[in-house]
Amino acid sequence: MPKNIISHSKWISIIRNNVLFTDIDTAILSNIAAKLQEMTVKQGDLIYQQDDEPKGLYLIISGKVQIFTQSNKKVLVISHASSNHLFGEFLLLGNSIRTTSAVAL
Repeated sequence: MPKNIISHSKWISIIRNNVLFTDIDTAILSNIAAKLQEMTVKQGDLIYQQDDEPKGLYLIISGKVQIFTQSNKKVLVISHASSNHLFGEFLLLGNSIRTTSAVAL
């Protein structure tokens, strides 16, 4: 596994700046930060795919991501996300499959 580029304390700061984690205790944020895994993706890389089971949430440190659906070979762009944006978290609260795909821009 590659060495993390972002320090533990920096992760805590990044997480705390997200609206979902603003009021969370530092000890809990520290536990979350300890479980984070960094990944680097290139333009065009699929981050997750429609109909996958949700296995994580994603925080963009730098770059952009396009969230989209595809049906009958037609693509519908739902949104674009960029630095410090959290995405893919909604389905972690339930037991559904992903209704969107995410690709690195």
